[in-house]
Amino acid sequence: MFFPLPIELQIDNDTCKAFGDDTVVKSRMKHIDVRQEWVQILRDHDIFSLVHVPTIHNLADIGTKILLYPTFVKLRDMIMFWRPKTGAVNTN
Repeated sequence: MFFPLPIELQIDNDTCKAFGDDTVVKSRMKHIDVRQEWVQILRDHDIFSLVHVPTIHNLADIGTKILLYPTFVKLRDMIMFWRPKTGAVNTN
């Protein structure tokens, strides 16, 4: 199966973007450094590109962040299917 490259990886985390753009020096945490090397390999081979997604368009944020009401409603409406009321339902 063919996947077009680079794969667009949508993120909203500035630290993640910095690691992906290679603008961060080595950290003091080994587990971060190991992950950073893996990300560098993928980036250097043009496997993916990082794209910033603001909270207002990030559906994952509805389950991971405390949102302002307007933002919550917008994201909720993006994932929920609203069916208009068509009148009383006859159960007979």
